Amino acid sequence: MRSAFLPTRQPIYSTAHWAALIPASGALLLLPLATLGRGGSAAWAEGITLLAGALGLASAVFLRTPLPRRVQAASGLWLLLVLWCWFQSLSLPALAHPLWAEAAIALFCIAALFQVPDQPGAALGKVRHSADAAFPFTSRNTFCAFTGVAAVMAFANLAPNSRKHWQFWLAILGISLAAVTASHSRAGLIATIIGLAVAGLAGRPGKWSLLLLGGLIAAVCLAGILSLTGLRAASLPEDLGIRLAIWQARASIAQNHFWLGVGSLDQALQMQPGEWGDRHILRAHNIYLQTVAERGLPATTLPIAALALLLAQAITKLTRAAPPATRTTAAITVGVCSLFAAHGVVDFSLYAPANAALLALMLGLACGASTPALPKPQGFATNAQLFHS
Repeated sequence: MRSAFLPTRQPIYSTAHWAALIPASGALLLLPLATLGRGGSAAWAEGITLLAGALGLASAVFLRTPLPRRVQAASGLWLLLVLWCWFQSLSLPALAHPLWAEAAIALFCIAALFQVPDQPGAALGKVRHSADAAFPFTSRNTFCAFTGVAAVMAFANLAPNSRKHWQFWLAILGISLAAVTASHSRAGLIATIIGLAVAGLAGRPGKWSLLLLGGLIAAVCLAGILSLTGLRAASLPEDLGIRLAIWQARASIAQNHFWLGVGSLDQALQMQPGEWGDRHILRAHNIYLQTVAERGLPATTLPIAALALLLAQAITKLTRAAPPATRTTAAITVGVCSLFAAHGVVDFSLYAPANAALLALMLGLACGASTPALPKPQGFATNAQLFHS
């Protein structure tokens, strides 16, 4: 009789949670592997990145948890962008452009999953900056942004007034900042500092955390000045003039294809290359300008609005009422978004699939971070209640 009134033992995590763990673990294992393929730019690496994203979606299906409204809206906007990219690839009179004669594969996302690996002995691609730390990326700028994300993550875990695992995060912070400095990327260094500052301030730091943040930024700036990054600062006026000319040329393309976009800016510039001396530049060096040129302004608003909704959802987790781990994840996400947003003004680090996957992963963690709903113990009758009944 007594056992009938005792609370039943229920598992905290259901079978769906354990089923979702398998594809989620697979996605996390595939993403570092894709990084080895020139930062995800190799044909086989892009397919692996897409496969990792598919596994991530599969894990969400297994969980079957209701998504916040902001996340639902962001997913809808992103789906519209994918549909527009598919529509651009069709051979329609309204989109008659010589670029799409070479890229008229409608279901290119699915086709990328089945791409064969690069042939043995094929060239690994040009490494643009052989004197700087860039491997496995082909550009020091994309490598710097990648390692800058690691620095933001490490610092955000050090900033709270907690001594848990501080040796581990301090080591990660030192290694990642050394890589940032060794890349000799001027814009990447500044973007990393912005990401560190935003993540540190978003985590509601105390006095010692603010002192740590200030000292860290000063040390990073000093290391940059004393390294080749400081020497490269002397050529900044000349490089800025070239960059302004690039922006002006890309803005002209964006203006001529303001509504529908040109499709692929790389291929357009191969057909009409600019006069950049000995440089072969096929990017806008500004992700916002390049997206407008490739997709058109209406389609460009879709990913910006989707990212803004996800970022707003992450910011809601920065309240003091949220668990410390949830606040840390949200602070990291805000810092990483700031890093890529600042770096995207003068470069294109998000065009590396590995960096884009990192940003998506952080946004997903922040939007889904919450305390597991523990089962409530069932009430049981006392002797007094039985007597009165």
